[in-house]
Amino acid sequence: MNNIQLNPSMKFSDLLNFNPELILLLSRFHIPLGFGEKTVEEICAEQNLSANLFLLICKVYSIKGYKISREEAERTDMGDLLLFLSDSHRYYLEERLPHIATHLMHIAEKCTASQGRLLQQFYEEYRNEVIAHFDYEEKTVFPYIRVLMEGKQEASFRIREFESNHSNIEEKLQDLVSILLKYLPPESSPQERISITMDIYHLTEDINRHSQLEDHLLVHYANMKERGNHDQTE
Repeated sequence: MNNIQLNPSMKFSDLLNFNPELILLLSRFHIPLGFGEKTVEEICAEQNLSANLFLLICKVYSIKGYKISREEAERTDMGDLLLFLSDSHRYYLEERLPHIATHLMHIAEKCTASQGRLLQQFYEEYRNEVIAHFDYEEKTVFPYIRVLMEGKQEASFRIREFESNHSNIEEKLQDLVSILLKYLPPESSPQERISITMDIYHLTEDINRHSQLEDHLLVHYANMKERGNHDQTE
């Protein structure tokens, strides 16, 4: 990546030139193509989206190991963040995982019956794990954050429960890569295996950035609110 300074006044097209892979985020922000010469600030205003949050997410997805500062965390628009995280869940479940499943089915057809079953079983177990992971966040964690945003306190939950249970669902994708690269017959769809392996690598990085946003923004916000609520009751 070059050292371009990401800021609200830059042209939106320059942002995508900085990192073309950011185009994969646009649907999750409901930003359509055809942005002409508009700036990031103008595009975000059209979508009622915080430009600061949008640029922060772009930095996290563009700069490997990007460290979110306390200042960035504390000025995060939590409502916009929750919408982005939920739309990302739908993106993974409705677009990325079905895409991978289609290719794995093609590859399984070129393997022995036992190898094909193993590949499909591994995928189904992973998919079920992802669904359970997202379901917990959508039904427990995100509603809790919204309660905190309203200035209330949910007595039956604390964010430390999320921290202790927040599994790394991207790690199991590495096991799937190992199966594709190491343990299937050389003649079973080699080009398709290479192609889908690269897709899995990209998905792994995407989910890793997604988890980073949750761990550093949601957790920070909840801890800050919980401390504030605790201080008020003393």
